[in-house]
Amino acid sequence: MSHNVLETLIGALVLIVALCFVIFVYSKSDFQTVSGYTITANFSSVGSLSKEQEGKGDKGWKHS
Repeated sequence: MSHNVLETLIGALVLIVALCFVIFVYSKSDFQTVSGYTITANFSSVGSLSKEQEGKGDKGWKHS
């Protein structure tokens, strides 16, 4: 029975150390909530489109 208690204590210690590591890494990281993203592209030719003109993609999405 003493082996079971010792293994349980060591397992608990490992979990505590792992949790401390996750908390440390999260506190040192630069995680931020992302509310959107920006896409930019450069084209050599856009046909008859003018700057900031509304466009529509072939899948039905619309950019305004």
